[in-house]
Amino acid sequence: MKKIVIGICVIMMLFGLVACKHQTTIENNLPQNIEKTNENGVIDQNSENNTIESENEQILEENPYLKYRQSFPSKEIQNDYQSLLSWMTDEHYFLYLTVEELQLYRNIPFAVHGHDFQNTSLKEFFSKEDWYHPIENKTVTLSELDDKEKNVVENVDNRIQKLRKIETSVKRYQYDANKELVYSFYEEDRGEYRDYRFPYININSDNIQKLNDDIYDFAMPIIDGTYFECSGADYYYQVKDNILSISIEEEYGYGGKTGFHLNIDIGNGQYVSNSEMLAKYGLDTEKVSDMREKILDGKIQNNRGHQTLRDYFLNLHEVWSDLEEAYNIVLGEITDIDKWELIYVDNEQKTHIILELPTLAGAVATEFYDCIVEF
Repeated sequence: MKKIVIGICVIMMLFGLVACKHQTTIENNLPQNIEKTNENGVIDQNSENNTIESENEQILEENPYLKYRQSFPSKEIQNDYQSLLSWMTDEHYFLYLTVEELQLYRNIPFAVHGHDFQNTSLKEFFSKEDWYHPIENKTVTLSELDDKEKNVVENVDNRIQKLRKIETSVKRYQYDANKELVYSFYEEDRGEYRDYRFPYININSDNIQKLNDDIYDFAMPIIDGTYFECSGADYYYQVKDNILSISIEEEYGYGGKTGFHLNIDIGNGQYVSNSEMLAKYGLDTEKVSDMREKILDGKIQNNRGHQTLRDYFLNLHEVWSDLEEAYNIVLGEITDIDKWELIYVDNEQKTHIILELPTLAGAVATEFYDCIVEF
């Protein structure tokens, strides 16, 4: 599994804030406030003395907020707090933040005004900020914030509420004998973009339970919009000789893919390696003469302008001649079954090899190509 988790949009916003020319001084004696969450994890705006920090009342072994230290707008708060608030009054500012990040941003106005955090994790996080000067035992209510700060809190609350609803509606996997072997737990048509479909594999085993948890964790940032680069996601599968072969792929707007490619024994829920698949169908690659040539002559499924893998590489070299050495390395590894994403045999007895190869978008972008190879 390859999982890419990135936050380019937030970083670019922060760069823009750094460029602001106006400087203002934080007034540490201003009021601050933090509100509790209700039983559904949504901010209760009707209770002034509630604090969002109560969501993590117990002392945690690991601070869940520290991983966001690098992207947190410390300098912007220190140097130009009012400009930062102006940015945060736009609800789009928070589109790609996680719930934990949102909790931090919601507490910024209260920390600025000296709120003395009782929650250990929040206290540890904000205590590392040069601008944070807590007033002992001080609690600030929402009514003490100015209009712009209240608007920021409202925007964050709305975003958290939306994310909570998504988390509630998209359930984690539980084995269900009444459901199909593979079924979609989420489908969405996003208009001009590709559709989004994510599957669960309905096999009753601890191994597959863990796999479905991984698929859920892989899909949720895409579903809730905290991972914005994904422009489409889909899957396909087949069952032959008690082996489930499945590919789950996520596509980026700028080109390239990542995902899962697996063979699974339906009987015991265990993964089947490429070597085991070769042995199962009597495909001894060591005895196949000129393996590289045979793979290069493999026909690409869902033809994307290249009849064979060889055509694909020829076209690639014409566009990216300066990367020829890199592609020669890829070609050198093409016969290494450990480099294959997946090998399977379809119902017509055709052998498929799924390879991850560079795209025309550049060396760092990759695409999965399903090639029919005649051994």
